[in-house]
Amino acid sequence: MIITENVFLTINNRDVKYYKNKGYNIKGGQEIEVRINDLTNSSNVIIEAKCDFCDEKREIMYCAYNRYTKNQTEEYYCQKCNNIKRKITVKEKYGADNIVP
Repeated sequence: MIITENVFLTINNRDVKYYKNKGYNIKGGQEIEVRINDLTNSSNVIIEAKCDFCDEKREIMYCAYNRYTKNQTEEYYCQKCNNIKRKITVKEKYGADNIVP
């Protein structure tokens, strides 16, 4: 789950049109506060996220968060919990602790 609600970023000229379509009144090179939902999926902005399994907070790039959660359609797990979740999924799916013979 994303904890950060807004971030400050400097808009470059190629992103001006995108953010104007989102309702921001900006020019290139200007620093503005942007809502997390308005960021591009490939944004490298650092956000704070909380693991949905153990509630541990972690700073992560927004693009990495989207990749891990498949564009926010799945839950977010920290690296420690991701290994636990993987073991549970393998056990449910294949009925074994390890799929490698």
